[in-house]
Amino acid sequence: MNAEVNEVSENVAELKPKKAKTEVEVVTMEDGRKVEFAGKRKLVKDYVLQSGNLEYIILDFRNGVSRKIVIPQSLLGQFAGHGAIQKYGDELAGLKDADGVSEPSIDDMILTIDVLDETIQQGKWSTRKEGEGMGGTSILIKALMEYSGKTVEQIKAYLKDKDAKFKAALRADDLRPNASGVTLATVVKRLESEKLSKGVKVDTSKALDDLDSIGEVAVA
Repeated sequence: MNAEVNEVSENVAELKPKKAKTEVEVVTMEDGRKVEFAGKRKLVKDYVLQSGNLEYIILDFRNGVSRKIVIPQSLLGQFAGHGAIQKYGDELAGLKDADGVSEPSIDDMILTIDVLDETIQQGKWSTRKEGEGMGGTSILIKALMEYSGKTVEQIKAYLKDKDAKFKAALRADDLRPNASGVTLATVVKRLESEKLSKGVKVDTSKALDDLDSIGEVAVA
């Protein structure tokens, strides 16, 4: 039986179309630099720093033409502000709730910005790695505080290097009760329920009354 299953799996795998490898064209620019253009990309953007300060930005086009642009000193602050807003805003792009589908809560958005800013203030640029997600983390932090009696700073430090998979497992832990006999999953469920109850109010009773009246024939 196992041999048959393996054979079927192999046949199915063979039928699946293989993802085409992205073609990369290496273009020699006007100044002799070699720049890679992947797929249909027509423009590659970059910048050059000198002693930590912006020297110029460079725009490389697929036809070999380049534009090196020096930003005027009078506009550097405005450009820095624009870039900073873009950087912090991008950190929220694609953020979802713990279910990976729903929109994130405002608390999760704030937490995401705080985590990014902590890294930025340390002089580091790159932050988020694959598998790192803050969706649902604000509820998890509150639940862990209640479950363990630890402070918010202690919980944040505990979760700092944990990925989304680990956080999801924590949220679902219903096996290890605390000193009060309550599991973490129970606390999470209650906090999630309280969050929903504070959301948009829907008169479900009226809605169900309307459902009952569907199809009824008025009596003369």
